[in-house]
Amino acid sequence: MIQYVTDKYKWVLIPQNSAMTEENYRYGYIIKSTSNLLFINNVDFGKINNESMCRKLIEEDKILFNEFHDSCSIEDRDEGMVSLEDDYVYGLFDDNKIVAVSSLWNWGNVISDIGILVHPEYRNKGYAKTVCQTLMISIDKKFVWRSNEANKASYRLAVSIGFIHYGLIQELENHHRTNM
Repeated sequence: MIQYVTDKYKWVLIPQNSAMTEENYRYGYIIKSTSNLLFINNVDFGKINNESMCRKLIEEDKILFNEFHDSCSIEDRDEGMVSLEDDYVYGLFDDNKIVAVSSLWNWGNVISDIGILVHPEYRNKGYAKTVCQTLMISIDKKFVWRSNEANKASYRLAVSIGFIHYGLIQELENHHRTNM
């Protein structure tokens, strides 16, 4: 189950046919993980540093993308959530090598969720911000950013781009599970 928490509201998404009731929700569930939820209203970034190093990835980039993706840790790949199968994928190139990727997958026709992955050797150079901004100015969507609460770098990146913290997404698990 997923719980969304904002300054004004809290709501829980419950799978259909769930045995969860209001009572066991209040007393039987604990927070398993928490992610920040951020939105952005304005994508007028002005001049984007190193924008010329970025472009939309195409099918012919598959080998380069896979080399890049495989060179990142499993943990980074899981956190970054980028894939060539996503709706929009942009790469940042250094010396004909992909070093950062940003991708979107759509929540319907209006909102898109951003993923970002930067090779560890190319971090702290502004490449994550560049590839995200370049992708965002190329697509006419509203954008959402989710980052694990422990991933402070992702949160700082989102804020530096102009995202505003809206609330939390919390994964819930049953605290009183019985083994059968």
